[in-house]
Amino acid sequence: MARTLLRRNVMNLWPMRAQGAYYIASGLWPVVAVDHYMRATGQESHAAVAQVLGGVVAGIGVALVAGLVPPRARKWVGAGTAIALGAGGAYFAVRGKGLPVNLTDAAVQLAFAVSWLTSKPRLVSSR
Repeated sequence: MARTLLRRNVMNLWPMRAQGAYYIASGLWPVVAVDHYMRATGQESHAAVAQVLGGVVAGIGVALVAGLVPPRARKWVGAGTAIALGAGGAYFAVRGKGLPVNLTDAAVQLAFAVSWLTSKPRLVSSR
């Protein structure tokens, strides 16, 4: 029986789901415990903005975990979100705000972005 190999943009789903789970947890943090979030990250005001942004991040996380992002857009949603959130974390870390939390988050986001940007389509068999 001959197998036809097709080039598809298929990647292992666990990194996408891991990023999604991380986004759900980190996004819900300011929604559920805004005072703790504000102290830990060095934010001094705009609790409502932190909660809204947290909700958006959690929503992206749900979409990644559930596989709701179309395959053609996954790389750009995953990498783009990681780059944006990582840049924000790095910005606040450089300013000395919530240094351990923001620096750690920036490093995690960098790892997500690199994993997306270095992933290549792989050959899968079609039956």
